[in-house]
Amino acid sequence: VGLYFTGFNFFYWKYLLGALALYLLSVAVNGYNNLFDVEEDKLAISSGIVKANYLLKEFTWSQLKWNFVLTSIALACVVFLIGNLEFAIICAFTYALGIIYTRPIRLKNRPLIGTLSNTYGFSILPILSCFFLFNGPLRATIAFSLASVLPTFAGCLIAEIADREIDRKIGTRTTACWLGKHAKTVIKAVLILSVAFYFVAIY
Repeated sequence: VGLYFTGFNFFYWKYLLGALALYLLSVAVNGYNNLFDVEEDKLAISSGIVKANYLLKEFTWSQLKWNFVLTSIALACVVFLIGNLEFAIICAFTYALGIIYTRPIRLKNRPLIGTLSNTYGFSILPILSCFFLFNGPLRATIAFSLASVLPTFAGCLIAEIADREIDRKIGTRTTACWLGKHAKTVIKAVLILSVAFYFVAIY
């Protein structure tokens, strides 16, 4: 989306810094999530379920904490360097959402809200960031959003289905757990709607 808005200028400095900021934001939020999901990941490993985010096998608790702190500082520096107020607000909102997703409110344990939070981070956040950073047209922004939000929601729900067994064991009530056997039906309906919205966005 950013390249589309900048006329496929790969070396536009705001494009490069914006991409770096989104990367640092993702690392910081995921790092915070890993700090507080240690017990869940240990249980997953002991149950024979492979969890890609079980980082304590490679890093110590102290290293993870320093990684989170230093990444957050680097993110703040990059956002300040870009100097776009709207982009800074979006990053701050997303950073705060990523924190409360894990703790203290733990949106992760709330059906639908947790999945929607993930959907926002994976689909709408990058598009909104490009809109404010590169002064993209509103119509194109809406079109990109409609074309990406529903498939992303379906992808997040599929990931939750894969983790449903361990989530039930540790008492995490995700959207997939809440929907039960209806989860696959919801995924099919969402994907069909996404195709419809895609054609609406095009025409």
